[in-house]
Amino acid sequence: MRILLLLVLPLLLMGAAAANPAEPGALAPDALGLGRDQQPLALSQYRGRVVVLSFWASWCAPCIAEMTMLENLQKAVGQDQLAVLGVNWRESHRDFQRLLQQLQDVQLTLSSDADGAVGARYGVTAIPQLFVIDQHGRIAYRHSGYDPQTIVTALLSEITGLLQAEDNAAGGVRAKMANEPASPQR
Repeated sequence: MRILLLLVLPLLLMGAAAANPAEPGALAPDALGLGRDQQPLALSQYRGRVVVLSFWASWCAPCIAEMTMLENLQKAVGQDQLAVLGVNWRESHRDFQRLLQQLQDVQLTLSSDADGAVGARYGVTAIPQLFVIDQHGRIAYRHSGYDPQTIVTALLSEITGLLQAEDNAAGGVRAKMANEPASPQR
């Protein structure tokens, strides 16, 4: 019995890790579904910016409330540093197109994940589900649910931290280059 347990336990642990691959530190899946123009949307299009990725649906009242907050957050931080993407999760593409008409004034990038495949790659089983992804495409933070009392402060802190870390890293490279002697010209 003990030998069987020793053989099965590693398999169970590997299965648990594979079931939820999108945890902080992991490289975020690239595919984000179909955009407003029905063309594939990819996370790699936003490399160099912090990305806030939210999985939502029209029937989810907290998701709709979250979208307004996210739109305000993107305006405050600026699109040159932050991209906010909303993935419509497990609603038909036809319903998504209708939603786009209702949401035409929303200034967020929206995509459709009608079959739930994008959400599955991110380990989404319930919504709202929000990911903060760093400038290099790695998941930095993950939030489940929506608490308007705490989420804005948390997101601002997380985004600011990621932007400052990148600025510090870039500043270190610039300082190193400034202190290196110029190579001789021939």
